[in-house]
Amino acid sequence: MVALKDPLLGEAVRRRLETEPDVAVLGITSHLAQALDAGRGPLVDVLVLGSALLAHVPEEALSRLTDIARSLKVVLLAAPFDASAHRWAAALRSVEVVSQLESPSRLVAVIRSMTR
Repeated sequence: MVALKDPLLGEAVRRRLETEPDVAVLGITSHLAQALDAGRGPLVDVLVLGSALLAHVPEEALSRLTDIARSLKVVLLAAPFDASAHRWAAALRSVEVVSQLESPSRLVAVIRSMTR
């Protein structure tokens, strides 16, 4: 599942991930609540979450995200110059951070390392 504030970036991430033979993107959303709902489903192994969606997170959503991060692999796709992504990763624990400026192959490598 991919959840990014920018729908064009979300589509680009989907296209790159779907070039991998063993990766399927189940959906793209620009809403944190939809991503959290999808993350509870049995088909989702990894949630790619844009750090921009975490800018003004209500307490309820934070609690749900914390619960999901315990059972699901979460990759924070950090916007350039977004220092909050590493704070979120520390708060949620088992979360990896990948910068949007890094190669798309790095995102694939992180996802693969989390699902092995």
